[in-house]
Amino acid sequence: MKSSCVVGFDVWGTLLDLEKILGAIAEIASSIREVDKALASQSLFRLHEEMKTLRRINPSLKPADLLEASRISMMQALGISGDELGDLFNEVFNSLKEDNIVFSDVLPALKTLKTRKIRMGVVGNVLFWPSKYTIKLLENTGIASYIEHAVFSDEVGVSKPDRGIFLFFSEIIGVSPENLIYVGDNVVEDVGGALAAGAIGVLVNRKAGRTTIVPELRVALINSLDQVISVYKVFCENPL
Repeated sequence: MKSSCVVGFDVWGTLLDLEKILGAIAEIASSIREVDKALASQSLFRLHEEMKTLRRINPSLKPADLLEASRISMMQALGISGDELGDLFNEVFNSLKEDNIVFSDVLPALKTLKTRKIRMGVVGNVLFWPSKYTIKLLENTGIASYIEHAVFSDEVGVSKPDRGIFLFFSEIIGVSPENLIYVGDNVVEDVGGALAAGAIGVLVNRKAGRTTIVPELRVALINSLDQVISVYKVFCENPL
C-alpha cells in the first residue's frame, strides 16, 4: 500500500464554478456601464476561451504577462478602467459564498478524503485576476481548511500544462510525482500536464454518464468528485 499518495485539484471548473464567477462579474460590470448583462457575460466567456488558447499555443508566455494581457482585454471588453476592475473584483469575491460558487460534490468529497487522512493540495492557473483573490475565495468557502498546499502559476512563473508546475507542487508537498493523483476538468491542461510529470491524471466531467479507471494508462474519467476515493483505492491501495 502506498501511504504517501497525495490528491491535487484544479480550482476553476473542478472545485469552483467558473460560470458563476464570470456571470457575477458581468452583472456588476453591466451596472457600472449600463450595458446588457447577457452580452457582457457572453463577451467574458468568449474572452476566457481566447486567453486559454493564447496560453496553450504560446508555452513561453510568462504567467505574469498573460495575466496582464487578460486584465487589459477584460477592461476593454467591459469598457471599464483598471481602478474599476479592481473594485469590481473586490466586490465580487467578497460577496460570493459556498452555496453559489462551490460545486455540490466538492465539500463531501474533501471531507471523505480528509477523514481517511489523505493529503490534498491545489494547482491552478490564473487569468484576469491574481491568485490572491482565488485563495481568499477558497478560504471564504471553507475549501482551504482541507488544502495543505496551494500552488498558482502567477506565484511560481509556470502554467499548466507545463509539467514544471506539477513537479514543483510534488516537491513542495513532499511526494513523488508518481504518487500524485491530479484532478481537473481540462484534458490538455490538467490530465495532459499531470501525465507529462509522471502523475496520475483524472478528468472530472459532471455531464459524463460513466466512471472509467484505466490503471495501465494512469488515467481516469469521473463524473463526480465523490469518485476520487475510488481512484485513490485503485492507484494507491491496490497498485499494479
